[in-house]
Amino acid sequence: MAGFRLALKESVKFISSNLSVKVDTLGQEALINAAKTSMSSKLLNAESDFFANLVVNAMNNVKTVNHLGQARYPVKAVHILKTHGMSSKDSVLVDGYAIEATRSA
Repeated sequence: MAGFRLALKESVKFISSNLSVKVDTLGQEALINAAKTSMSSKLLNAESDFFANLVVNAMNNVKTVNHLGQARYPVKAVHILKTHGMSSKDSVLVDGYAIEATRSA
C-alpha cells in the first residue's frame, strides 16, 4: 500500500509540473473553447457561444491576485439567480450584486 501511495504522489507531482498550464498564459479564445467543450453535452449546447462568453467573463470578474502574484479564481464567488418565465438567452452577467425581487399584486 505504501508503494501505491508513493506512486500516486509522484504521478500527481509529474502532472502538476509538466502537463498543466496556468490560466493566465491562455488566451481568451482558449478559455472560451474550454468552456464550450465542458458544456457540449449539456442542454445549453445550442447557445454554447453565448454561455461560454458569459462563463469566461464571470470568472475573469472574480479573479483575485495575492501578494505573491498568484491568480485565484474563486468559483464560489459566482452565483446564479434563476427566474421563471424567461428564456435562457435572456441571461445577463451582473457585475456586482443582484437582488431578485418580485412584485406582488
